[in-house]
Amino acid sequence: MDLSIIIPIYNTEIDSFRRCINSVVQDLDVIEYEIWVIDDGSEEYKSNEYYKVIEELKNLNIHYIYKENSGVSSARNLGLNNATGKYIMFLDSDDIVYSKEILYEDFQTDSDIVFYNKIYIKKDGKKYERKEIERETGYVDPRYILKDFIIRNRFYSPVAKIIRKSFLMKHNIRFDTALIQGEDAIFNLEMLLCNPKIYYIDRPIYEYHYDFRTSINRWKKYPDIMFENFYYLYLRKIELIKGMDKDVQEEYLNGLNEKNIRYLFQICMDCCKEKNVDYIKEASSYIKKIDIKNTNVDFKTKIQYKIIKNRRLCVIKLLASIRRFYLEHLKKTWN
Repeated sequence: MDLSIIIPIYNTEIDSFRRCINSVVQDLDVIEYEIWVIDDGSEEYKSNEYYKVIEELKNLNIHYIYKENSGVSSARNLGLNNATGKYIMFLDSDDIVYSKEILYEDFQTDSDIVFYNKIYIKKDGKKYERKEIERETGYVDPRYILKDFIIRNRFYSPVAKIIRKSFLMKHNIRFDTALIQGEDAIFNLEMLLCNPKIYYIDRPIYEYHYDFRTSINRWKKYPDIMFENFYYLYLRKIELIKGMDKDVQEEYLNGLNEKNIRYLFQICMDCCKEKNVDYIKEASSYIKKIDIKNTNVDFKTKIQYKIIKNRRLCVIKLLASIRRFYLEHLKKTWN
C-alpha cells in the first residue's frame, strides 16, 4: 500500500464531505491507496449520511470508523494507528485534494516528508496560491524550514504533505490530544526536530477552504485554553532558539516576538465585543511574559505591545471599529 489518506470528520456538511471524498477517488489511480474516515462522534443522522456517501462509491479502499467525540487530534491518531500505507496524508473534510497532481514519482524521492503548495479558497470564493516556502522543487534542509516555522508561522499544517509512516512510528510522533489550538504546529515541530529527509514540490495539490471565523470561534468559546495553548507553543519556540547558535538567536527572537505580539493584538481586535471574557486582561497577562527589552521589534509592534500591556480597551475598540468601517467600504467599492 503506497498511501493512507486520513480524513477526520465531525458534523461536516454532507455536500462538503462528498466533495472531499470524490476529490480523492476520481483521479488517484497511479498509486495504491486507502482512505480512513474517522467520525469523531457526529450526530447520528449525519453519521448515517456519511456512511451512505461511502456506500454509494462502492470503493473497497474506504474504511469508516465511528468513535466518541474527543477532538480532531484523537481522530487523526486513530487513523494513523489503523493506516497500512507506506506514506500518510491528512485531509480535512471540508477541503479537497487535487489527486491528479499526486504523481508516482513523488513517492520515489526516498524522503520522510514530501510537501506541496496549497490553494486557499476564501469565504467569498476568491482563491490564491500559497507557497509553503520560496524555493524550487528539491530537497530542503530541515533547519531552513525550522526558521520559517519559528519566525513566519510556516509549515504549521499537516495537510498538503505525504509523510513516511515508519518515520512517525520510529519517533513516536502523534497529535497532542491536550491541545485545541496549535496541535498541528506541535506535530510538525516534532517531525522537524527529528531531522527528517524533506523534499519540496512546487506544485499545489490541496484546496484549503479558509474561514478565519473557525479560529476566532475557538478563542471565544475556550479563551483560557486558547491562551494556554498559545503560550505553550511560544515556549517551545523559545527553547529551540536558546539551543541555536548565538549569531542567529537575536534574529529568531525578534521575529518570534513580533509575530506573537501582532497575533495577540489581532485576537483582541476580533474579540473585543465579547462581554463574558475580558480578553484585553487575559492578553495583557500573557504579553507581559514576552520580553521585548532585549529584542528589536518595529515601532508598530511596540505600540501594539503597550496598548495590550496597559489594557487600553478603548483604543482596541476604536481601532476595531475603524477596521470594520474600512472593510465595509472596500466591500461596497468592489461590488
